[in-house]
Order: sequence, then C-alpha cells, then structure tokens
Amino acid sequence: MKMYSLLFLIGLITFNVYADEFEMKHENGNTYLTGELVNDKKQGTWKYYFENGKVQAIEKYSNGRPVGIWKYYDAKGRLKKRINTIENPIGCSVASDGSSYCGTGSMRSTPYGH
Repeated sequence: MKMYSLLFLIGLITFNVYADEFEMKHENGNTYLTGELVNDKKQGTWKYYFENGKVQAIEKYSNGRPVGIWKYYDAKGRLKKRINTIENPIGCSVASDGSSYCGTGSMRSTPYGH
C-alpha cells in the first residue's frame, strides 16, 4: 500500500532540480516546495505552499540540520504554529514541540509520543 501511495503522490507532483535550487510543483502547476540543496543537504530557507499558492510552512536549515524559527500556516495564510529549533552538542536539533532531528534533517522522534 505504501508503494502505491508513493506512486500516486509522484503522479501529482513534478520535480525540477536546477543546480542547487530545488522546486516541486502541485499538479495544478502552482509551486509546492522551494529550497536549496548544497552537497545534497538542505540549506537556507525552504518554503512549502498550499495548492492555492499560500505559504504552508517556512523552515530553515544549516548543512541539513533544522535551525531557527519554523513557521506553519493554514490555507488562508494565518500563522498556526511556530517551532524554535535548538541546536544541541551531539549535532541534533530539538524543536519546542518535542520532535528531534539529526543528520540530514530527517525526523528522529515524534513530538511527545504523537
């Protein structure tokens, strides 16, 4: 079932990679995601968009690790959530909602058992 879901999702979104710039589109042609890859790691500001073109999320990365303030919005553009990531000495980031990230920014644990 997961394989089928992934294939379905790929059919809805197109991928475009230009040098270090990364962009994905919704099926309707509107931007879904923009960001920058440096040495195959997320770098700088990554933005996610709803199909209506409104910003869904703004996340920041440094060398693939989450940094700074992350913001999440609803489909009308209202701020719904802010996460302040905190760098710790073992190279992982822990967000204020309890999720932790290591290495390339993949989630390591879910927030408070969710």
